[in-house]
Amino acid sequence: MAEGAAIYVALIEWFTETLEIMLQDIFSRTELSTIHGPSNIPLSEAFALLWHNKETGDVKGRKSADELSVAMFATTIVDLMVSERLSVETVREKHWIFSSDDSYLQVINPAPTDAAGLDMVLQGIAAYTAKQKKRTLRGWLRDLAYGGNKELRPKEVTNAVLDTLVAKGVLGKEEHKRGISIFSTITYPTMDPAPRQAVVDVLRNIVLGDVTPEADPFAHILLLIVKFSGDAASMGSNFILERVFTKEERNADEFKQKMKTLCPSPSELKKQRKAADKEAAVSADK
Repeated sequence: MAEGAAIYVALIEWFTETLEIMLQDIFSRTELSTIHGPSNIPLSEAFALLWHNKETGDVKGRKSADELSVAMFATTIVDLMVSERLSVETVREKHWIFSSDDSYLQVINPAPTDAAGLDMVLQGIAAYTAKQKKRTLRGWLRDLAYGGNKELRPKEVTNAVLDTLVAKGVLGKEEHKRGISIFSTITYPTMDPAPRQAVVDVLRNIVLGDVTPEADPFAHILLLIVKFSGDAASMGSNFILERVFTKEERNADEFKQKMKTLCPSPSELKKQRKAADKEAAVSADK
């Protein structure tokens, strides 16, 4: 039992650390004003549409604090930065015998965005920072991975993003009772397939076509988050990518090489981060 708990904690720490490094890399190299989805679909809604099963209306795992739920929270952070509601302040701090770049989330504009999921995250971060000291990006990711706090819970964030898509007429919302049971399930039938297809198209264009990450940073960021969180959630068999690309496409050597180039492995990301930290430390000492 204790061994299982230790493994779970180690996986959470690995996942949140790598996701934080990925986001820091995105923020450092990408001009936020260039991150626009097809028809201005926000990153969080695009991720939700890919997670959503268009055939059954189900969103597998949305009620738990798993990797996909934490990734959903990460996409809302990017959206709130693009809409100039949040900023990230990166500070080099010393921790005993080592130093690191810690990223802190700051609310710079509390005005509503008119998107339920984004507003929930914005209000949750604002409420927490109003009564507590500032918190690192990784601290938020870790907290959501363990089930959240009274200001924010992963299931509620995911449901709010889905409700935004319902309000836009992209998805429906149906409650299903199980016989005489008091419990029910909710599905989200597809009402307008065009937005999801537009999201699928941008991912296919950047992997199978000639579109570069510089030309479409939205597609690249979405691909990074889908690849990493989908792999982690299903231990290698990424059901989201399986819905976007055929088996033949995924098995092709060219596809595998392109994915390796576009989506560095967690170990490669950490190696790049250590190199950047070392370079920054040397520059600071000069």
